[in-house]
Amino acid sequence: MIIISLLMLAYPILKLPDRDVFFILAIYLTIVFPILCIAWCIMPSSRDVDHHDTAHYIPMYHRTEGRVVLPDFLESEPNLCATFAAIGFDCLLDINEQICPIFVLQFYKSVRLIQNLNGTLCIGFVIDNVETVLTLENFARILRIPCEGVCLYSSKWSISSLQTSCNPHPNLYPPPHEDPSLVCDTLFHPRTEIKTHTIKSDSVTLEPFQMINNELRENFKKWEIILSDNAISLTGHKDHPNVSLCYMLYCLANGKPFNLAYFIAHRMVSVTQSSQMTLPYAMLLTRLFKHVQTNHPYPLPGEFYLVDHVMIPLLNKRIYHFKNKGKRPRLPTSTPSNSFGSS
Repeated sequence: MIIISLLMLAYPILKLPDRDVFFILAIYLTIVFPILCIAWCIMPSSRDVDHHDTAHYIPMYHRTEGRVVLPDFLESEPNLCATFAAIGFDCLLDINEQICPIFVLQFYKSVRLIQNLNGTLCIGFVIDNVETVLTLENFARILRIPCEGVCLYSSKWSISSLQTSCNPHPNLYPPPHEDPSLVCDTLFHPRTEIKTHTIKSDSVTLEPFQMINNELRENFKKWEIILSDNAISLTGHKDHPNVSLCYMLYCLANGKPFNLAYFIAHRMVSVTQSSQMTLPYAMLLTRLFKHVQTNHPYPLPGEFYLVDHVMIPLLNKRIYHFKNKGKRPRLPTSTPSNSFGSS
């Protein structure tokens, strides 16, 4: 800054008489130059200040927080809470947390799944240059979500893929064994004719197990909305449920435990590998943030602040949100300086 100001000053004074040049330089050296030096010393480095508040606005456009479920949404289905509670899914009905934007960003730029030699899974992430590694059970305990039951993670559309998305250690993470036809018949009205569906302006003929939401039986529609927003955390293609969502609905209908921690951990890692990356589960991650804040070896800096969530709660009338278009932010890699956590 000082060099630039000197150059700007030099050009016009070269044409002035020698006496005037001396006078201007004297003023500059005695008054202007000291002021610039003081300003330079007290001004924070640009690398330390987020001038554009990216820690706030990037998550606003690229995160999915989850949705608060209001009592009004549940009035027409008095048994819904009991049905969800039977398999521990009532945790999806009481999510209402503030959000820490910078924690969400740092979590997703470093999160990874770790498979131990005995086949058990851990989840690791780096916050403020300190790595945390949690067993899947501890991860579930902190987020207050179930960690027992059938294990499934797949983003495929067709229910026929149900039995092809199994963990290589089925004794630890039991896969689904149901026939796809049974799941389909439980959840959807029978399809009596060939059906087409518009995807990206193209009309596509659906396969027998590619189902769409308007074929879902009426008693499952509110369940699907809650799971779509708070368990699957979908951002697109909400007009057709994927196989994981369908199987969660089937488990709810039959009171069958589903390992939600297994699904969410895989979902968190998978979004970091997508070209259309969004940052889901922002409200759930606040619970993890509070755990890290308590167990961190030193106080987290002031940029780890909480803000109110902005997504409209679930009401009786469903409201759709469309993500603003724009370039996806590049998330730099993190290098942990030390680690702590549970094993």
